[in-house]
Amino acid sequence: MQTFKEFALRLYGQPEVEAECLHWQDSHGVSVPLLLCCAWLDWRKVGCEPAQLQTLVAPVLAWEQDIVWPMRKLRREFKVAATKDAAAEQARERIKQAELQAELVVLDKLAALPWLPSPHSALASLIQHYQLAECDGFPALRQAVAALQPVRLTGPDN
Repeated sequence: MQTFKEFALRLYGQPEVEAECLHWQDSHGVSVPLLLCCAWLDWRKVGCEPAQLQTLVAPVLAWEQDIVWPMRKLRREFKVAATKDAAAEQARERIKQAELQAELVVLDKLAALPWLPSPHSALASLIQHYQLAECDGFPALRQAVAALQPVRLTGPDN
């Protein structure tokens, strides 16, 4: 069975998914790891109630806001200086790697939560959680999820 981290990295690498995720992150503060987690829950037919989403993810989102977001802000602030200075570019790259490692921790934290099966769409719960009234339902993300086939492990019978 595919782990959440494998699913998230595979999905995020699909055409247009990264841009769609970053749009919602930058315009509405949506957690990209949580968005990918909700897609994973729906893909696995687990779903998630809005109240469960709110309760379970609060500590993870707090950690993401305290750790990941400041690194992202710092990395973005280095962007202009990095085009003119090799040392600044190296520093920016180190910050980027630390940010990515911290985001992987967020993925691990989300995967470890005790998700209870629900008939309610996890992505719909996320839309409600962030009050995304104008959300178009994440079409690139949904299309990429629909195109994903379960990953075979090893051997001809798996």
